[in-house]
Amino acid sequence: MESLAGASRHTMGSEIDRLIEEQMSASTFEKRKKLYDRAQEVLAENQPMIFLASPDILAGAKNSVGNFHPAVLEPYVLWNVEQLYLKNGTGNARDEPRVD
Repeated sequence: MESLAGASRHTMGSEIDRLIEEQMSASTFEKRKKLYDRAQEVLAENQPMIFLASPDILAGAKNSVGNFHPAVLEPYVLWNVEQLYLKNGTGNARDEPRVD
């Protein structure tokens, strides 16, 4: 037995398919635009996901990490990994000194 949600997705997919097929063979811009607009309405009414953002994320780093700015969305702390750096004189005591 198919769930109501599954039936809704199937109906939506069928309507989207029909609209796309009609759009590809429409003879005027106005007709294509009307079909495309309707397809977007159907998608908006039957979104498969709801996009949420949670501002309550706890992230931390040592004071020695420069340019650390956690984000609201994943990846929370590594979205700007190429911009992170260690501040001068704050290297790990176990690290070997760098020779440039």
